[in-house]
Amino acid sequence: MRISNQGRLDNLIEIREILEPKIAALAAIRADEKDIEAMKSAIAAMDVSIEDADAFIEADLAFHLALAHSSKNTLIPLLIDPIVDMLQEQRIRIFQVKRGSERGQFHHKRILQCIISHNSQAAQDAMAAHLDQVRKDSGG
Repeated sequence: MRISNQGRLDNLIEIREILEPKIAALAAIRADEKDIEAMKSAIAAMDVSIEDADAFIEADLAFHLALAHSSKNTLIPLLIDPIVDMLQEQRIRIFQVKRGSERGQFHHKRILQCIISHNSQAAQDAMAAHLDQVRKDSGG
C-alpha cells in the first residue's frame, strides 16, 4: 500500500495525538530537575535559531525526546524515537509556514510551564493544543 506524503503526515500527526498528550501528562507528574533542564535547554536553542531551519528542527526534536524521557516510562522513548525521525518533512513544512516556528515555540513554552508546575491535565491539554497547531500548519 502506497501512502501519499500528505497521508503519511496525517498518519504521523494522528499517532502523535494519541501518544504525546499522555506523555506530557506523565512528564508533569514524573519529570525531575534534570529533565526540566533538558527541555529548557531545547527551548532556549529553538529561541536562538528561530530563523535557522536545521538548528530549530534539531532543537525541536530534542525537546520532544526530552519530554518522552521525562515520562520515566522506558518504552516511550523507544516508541517516540522512530516517530521523531519520520517528522523531518513535517517540521520543514511548518518552518516554512509564516510564523509557524513562533507558534510552535509558544506551545512548547506552555507545555514546559505546565510540567514545571506539575499540572498533569494542563500539560496534556497544552500538548493537544500544540498538535492541533501542528496539524493546521502542516496542511492536515
